Amino acid sequence: PPVERGFALSDEDRLRAWVIEEIMCNGQVSGELVEARFGVSFGQHFATELAEVRAKCPELALVHADAIELTDLGRAFARNVAM
Repeated sequence: PPVERGFALSDEDRLRAWVIEEIMCNGQVSGELVEARFGVSFGQHFATELAEVRAKCPELALVHADAIELTDLGRAFARNVAM
């Protein structure tokens, strides 16, 4: 039966999936929401990723201390930013 197939997601998988969904669907992700929902420090947990987005995609996303927000151009490339 189909219930026997698939993968069990880890807490890290769920966290990253939620962050990607927020970026793709809402054009932003709030560090406060990440911290409240998953109990991790957004800035510390995603320090490497935030630095990478800041360096590689400055015209696509605004990286704040507690959020990532897509620019108008970034909305067209949301998938790239989310990766």
